[in-house]
Amino acid sequence: MRKRLLIMLLATAVIATGGCGKSSSGEGDAKGKSEIELFSSKSENQEFLQTLVDEYNEGQDQFQVTLNAPADAETVLKTRLAKGDIPDILAFNYSNVTREILQDGFWVDMNEDPLAQYCYDEYKNMIKADNKEDSDALYGLPYAANAGGVIYNVDKFEEAGLDIPQTWDEFIDLAKTLKENGETPFLFPFKDIWTAKHPFVYLEAIMQPDNFEADRKAGKTTYVGTHEEIADRFLTILDYAQDDYMGLSYSDANKAFANGEAYMMINGNWVIPEIKKANPDCNVSMFAMPVSNNPEENKVSTGIDVMFTLSKDCENMDGAKDFIDFMMQKEQAQRYMDDQFALSAVNTATQEDPSVSVLQDYISDGKICMFADMQIPNGMDFDSALSQFCLNYSNGMDRDEAISQFLADVDEKFDTAIAQNQ
Repeated sequence: MRKRLLIMLLATAVIATGGCGKSSSGEGDAKGKSEIELFSSKSENQEFLQTLVDEYNEGQDQFQVTLNAPADAETVLKTRLAKGDIPDILAFNYSNVTREILQDGFWVDMNEDPLAQYCYDEYKNMIKADNKEDSDALYGLPYAANAGGVIYNVDKFEEAGLDIPQTWDEFIDLAKTLKENGETPFLFPFKDIWTAKHPFVYLEAIMQPDNFEADRKAGKTTYVGTHEEIADRFLTILDYAQDDYMGLSYSDANKAFANGEAYMMINGNWVIPEIKKANPDCNVSMFAMPVSNNPEENKVSTGIDVMFTLSKDCENMDGAKDFIDFMMQKEQAQRYMDDQFALSAVNTATQEDPSVSVLQDYISDGKICMFADMQIPNGMDFDSALSQFCLNYSNGMDRDEAISQFLADVDEKFDTAIAQNQ
């Protein structure tokens, strides 16, 4: 598979010189150390990642790791792969793009490598599940994660004597009680429609049929006929949101929530630092969204924010693995999670911040599922379908009619994207 892909790519690209892992002997560069390129997709962690890279380089005299974190890293990576210019180590999130790239034959199978023992099995299984040829191959080592759930104002909950709901019925009963008392249960910033995906995909991850993604891509099933209850529950949540949920922006919602204007939001752990920026005194935390009425079935929707992937063509494989091992060690891993407010996908670190520690507990216990929007094909405009769905409902369209139109629209957009990707 890899040979065929390379032949096809190289027919339209010039092979770039200066590939991975060259030995450097210049006085001003790496002082004779073997060079290793670390190619990162995250601008948010660049400064701290560079700090760790510098510490690694200063702590040994064999290898020199160079961090490369360009803008639009996924596009740059695809261009480099087409030229045969493959970075030694990737530090990428697990996105729709990288799900495909990992199947292109360029990467080392780390399943039997001792480094894989640091990573939680559930995250490794997410990566393995996408394999097209070898079901046991592991082409990325999960490192840091993010997760979604219900963000809530701790002080408002305590003042009202509210318990954290453990089931769907308890969740909606809580929202109903708050609304009846003149309070705002949920604050939603659907002017930025990407935020609407979160409550929808958290429901979807638990409620949709097993193997839905594979069956949908194979034409064996559709959203129509399988997602009606999911869409109905999504609208139920909207029934307990503020009136202007389609007009409020993400930034303004974070500020409003920080000032105590609602009890709950539904989004990811990345929202909490934004709330704290708006009001450092806001006592905020998260709990797993209780989708099922059986508490044992509830899981946290999560994604791999950083994973390490090794090139098969890396000339300094020992050095590349040594750097990853350095990053996996307790001191470095814990510092990374703390600095980035990340959830840990490795057993050498954790996230103890009380605002998200419950989500970390779910991860440590293996009660996780992959963000369901990962099943959306590249190029599919799911956001516009979801936006129209929300607008239709907020403007008074009949509930069943809104659901029917939405799911038909999603199926049409899904099929169009699949056809365009072939």
